[in-house]
Amino acid sequence: MQGAADSAALAALSKFEESGSERIQIGKDAFEANIASSGGQISASPDVQLSETGATVTASIVVETVMLGLVNIQQMEVGVTAQAVYAPKIGPVCVLALDRSADQAIDIDGTATFSANDCVIHSNSRSDTALVAGGSTYAEADAFCAVGGHSGSGFTPEPERNCSLVADPLADLEMPIASSCDYLSKSFNNGTHTASPGVYCNSLRVNAGANVTLDPGVYVIKDGPLTLNANSTVVGNGVVFVFMGSNAYLNLKAQSNITVSAPVFGEYTGLAFVQDPLSSADETSSIEGGGNLQIDGAIYLPTQALKVGGEGEIGLLSDFMPIIAETVKFHGNAQVTVNINGANDDEDDILTEVRTGTPRLIL
Repeated sequence: MQGAADSAALAALSKFEESGSERIQIGKDAFEANIASSGGQISASPDVQLSETGATVTASIVVETVMLGLVNIQQMEVGVTAQAVYAPKIGPVCVLALDRSADQAIDIDGTATFSANDCVIHSNSRSDTALVAGGSTYAEADAFCAVGGHSGSGFTPEPERNCSLVADPLADLEMPIASSCDYLSKSFNNGTHTASPGVYCNSLRVNAGANVTLDPGVYVIKDGPLTLNANSTVVGNGVVFVFMGSNAYLNLKAQSNITVSAPVFGEYTGLAFVQDPLSSADETSSIEGGGNLQIDGAIYLPTQALKVGGEGEIGLLSDFMPIIAETVKFHGNAQVTVNINGANDDEDDILTEVRTGTPRLIL
């Protein structure tokens, strides 16, 4: 029964992404499974309590005595207690790969220089190569962490293994209603333009020589990509792009220029690029450097891959640019910087924390 209680306390803490009630049930199920696998004939109902620091499991049974019956003690209560504490937190996550099985879920390759200031790079993948640094790349962050393992020697500090799964902090984000199209296959060509929020169907393309100012609001990119070609320019404050439908993804080409900031209030506070997880899954969005790129807002592509690379500086001037995607690849020889220092209280909700290692028993 003590072994079952120990297992239950650890199990209740092992699923960090689950709710409290779900973790309590996980602990109870582990207790009963452990008793059953041991072949014991014990029937006990464990009590599982969660706190800010860990879990406590207690259980007791009444047993019939044998020798003590001779002194008129026919029964006695046997009780056990197990207490486990959480693995330590290591800080806010600013790059998160959600895929739970992919090899190279976060891949830093080429001669790229990658830095994340005061935050954690985390992969939910259980693969032995969940985090990879290849080529002559250099990657520096507050910490690197993976549910699985890592390969490569370009990390500073060395990545942690066996980290907890990190729940998608935006899983409950509501998508806009986009039943009709406001614009169809919209293209901006050479010259100065102003764009308005709305539903852009088939594609939204900004071509070379076009200089586009975005009015604040929600830009739904439906059934096609958002493409910024080389030598194009897009500027906007309080804007968010939402990718919906089929074949909808982000395509910022090399030498394109973008300076955008996310909304500061409402449903999409702090979000610059958002993919509907039920739309355009398995597509690949890309950000290629070489131009002037300043994105102040989160990039959220929960069922798409994101490739970031090329040349030049990416994110250096962005005060808040966390990345959440199915998988993330940094490549080329760009200097990529991920900052979260400019986050306000509402934007902090996008930044979940990760735990490293495994829970441990203390009693």
